Amino acid sequence: MRTAEEMKAWEIQAYGMTAENLDAELAEQRERMARHGLRQLDPSEDGELAWQSQRLALIASLLSDAQEEMGHPDQLSARGSNRARQKMNVAKRMIFDLRDDMDALNLVGGDHG
Repeated sequence: MRTAEEMKAWEIQAYGMTAENLDAELAEQRERMARHGLRQLDPSEDGELAWQSQRLALIASLLSDAQEEMGHPDQLSARGSNRARQKMNVAKRMIFDLRDDMDALNLVGGDHG
């Protein structure tokens, strides 16, 4: 089992920030979207379905950014490669979080174990 410090170090190398900071950034993004009328886009009381849709757009954007950074191998630095890897890790985490949230909302079925 990893210690808290080991987990924090792993998160920073994987995401470029701690999971706590990543969660805070996503929460801030959601609040920004809510202030700009996100709740009006969705019939549910809390705009949850619209937020899930926006998360998909954020995931696609992260993957596109990573793809662009990796798209020029002759210009790819170790730093750029690491940044692209971190963006892909953030996108993967967001996909798993989205799946879990959609399960909780009964929007997807089946066992994902």
